[in-house]
Amino acid sequence: MLLFFLKKISRASQKALVAGWKASVICLT
Repeated sequence: MLLFFLKKISRASQKALVAGWKASVICLT
């Protein structure tokens, strides 16, 4: 149960990280 929850959090943070990286790339260009 806890492992599934951690996987869900890591996936969500991964998506947020990618979204933030894309936003920074758009701002810089």
